[in-house]
Parts: sequence; structure tokens; C-alpha cells
Amino acid sequence: FCYLCQDGGSLHCSSQCRRAVCSFCLIVPEKYQETILEDGVDFCCLGCHELEDQTTRSSGTRVFCPYWVIPILLANPHIQTHYGMSSHSEVNDDPLAIIHLYLAGMDPHGLPLLLIYESFHSYFHPSDLLFFELKFDAGTPTKEADYQLKMASLVERLWCAESAHVLLFITKHSEEAQGDLFVGH
Repeated sequence: FCYLCQDGGSLHCSSQCRRAVCSFCLIVPEKYQETILEDGVDFCCLGCHELEDQTTRSSGTRVFCPYWVIPILLANPHIQTHYGMSSHSEVNDDPLAIIHLYLAGMDPHGLPLLLIYESFHSYFHPSDLLFFELKFDAGTPTKEADYQLKMASLVERLWCAESAHVLLFITKHSEEAQGDLFVGH
């Protein structure tokens, strides 16, 4: 996704960082369209140019020439979008697992967790975003043992998936008078 407008489309991917700029935000003249796709042509995002200019105390005019070393474009490309993001910001697309543990007897439908999953879905490769829902009931020793087996299976699946980050959500009731949390029935 383009880090300027957060949209997809035809992207210019930076060879210096993980950012990309779409062809809507950075308009390259048509006569250079094929040239910028050739082997050996590196694209550098505006944020990296800004950092380079700060480091070298350059005048900043190079920020608008996104190709390193020998500029490919003879004129500065038109930038359609206002650049207002930090030059250090980026979308973390490391593998992520979203886990929802919910108390038996509760209806997990209608909670915002699926909305979170669906909104994250477009930023990840399908195998890098996982969603698990697990019902728990530890009200008796038998139910607790069953839950521990299910949890061990879930942990094994997480190890196999090598998720770098885990979001854990727990949904349960509390006792109305004291607020004690239920662990089962």
C-alpha cells in the first residue's frame, strides 16, 4: 500500500526501505514509464530522501528526484498527495495471530474482533494473518483438562505458523455484586 494515501494500485517500491508510493501520488511522465521499470533502476521513497537530506544537510531539492545516483527523470515528478507522515513510519506486516478466548455460554458474534481481523486482512499476506476463536470453560476439573488440550493444540499451531505478534482477547462475564470474573460453569 502507498504510504502517502494508504491506497493500493500500481506501486513504486522503495529499494531502501519497506515503503511504496502509488502512481497516483507520484506521477512519472509517460515517456519514462518503461525506463523506471528497467533492471538496475532503484526507487527511493520520499521519506528516505528526506532522511538523506537531513543527514547530509542537503538543500532538499533532491527529495523530489526519487531515483538514486544518476537521476532517471530530467524534471521533478509531480507529487499529487501532501506528504505529512513521519519519515520513520511504516506498516508492520510481520505475521500476526489474533486469538479470541470466550467463556462457554457467551455468543462471540457481533464483537469487534472480526472487524479488526477484516480491516487488517488487506495489509497482510493471507498466510501471515491468523484468527483463532476458542471457547473456554474451567468450571470443573474435566472441563479444565479439555480446555488445556485445546489450548496446547492452539499453541502448537502458533509455533508452526511462526507468528511474530499475538493479539489476545478474552471475553467473559463477571459477578454483578463483587465483580469477580467467571472461569466456567
